[in-house]
Amino acid sequence: MWASKQKQQTGFTIVELLIVIVVIGILAAITVVAYNGIRSRATDASVQSDLGQLAKQFGLFYASNGVYPSSPTDLQVLDVNINKSAYWLDAASPYNLVPCVTADLQQYSITAIPISGKRLYVTNGGGVQEYTGATAWTGASNYGPMCASTLSGSAVISSGSGYAGSWRTWTNG
Repeated sequence: MWASKQKQQTGFTIVELLIVIVVIGILAAITVVAYNGIRSRATDASVQSDLGQLAKQFGLFYASNGVYPSSPTDLQVLDVNINKSAYWLDAASPYNLVPCVTADLQQYSITAIPISGKRLYVTNGGGVQEYTGATAWTGASNYGPMCASTLSGSAVISSGSGYAGSWRTWTNG
């Protein structure tokens, strides 16, 4: 006679399913880390571009006036468009874009803090650089330290920061 066949069940075991879930989790974690790194580099590049644009505008202002911009009114005439979403926003450290000039208006420094928390600046003597010194750029009164750490004999342009509760009008965008 015919031997009875046992019906075999097909499908995945719990162990196999768990392995697949773990592998998917690992791939997702790698993707998130890679994305965050790319995003951080992109915002840093955006802030560096903004600083370069500001440096060019400061140079044009100097060529026209013989001095660098020294007031919020002077900043209004600059043709800049800041990518505000690339900058650090923190109520405890509200000044993330600070233009500084010396008392004789012959040197400038523009400091910025992108989302990554790096401290970037540009001066009339060079290109965009990362500040790696010990001076903290955080805290509600960081105007002075930001300027002094990148430019000796500096003064801050009054109310010139890019953000202090809201963006200044000269930043446009």
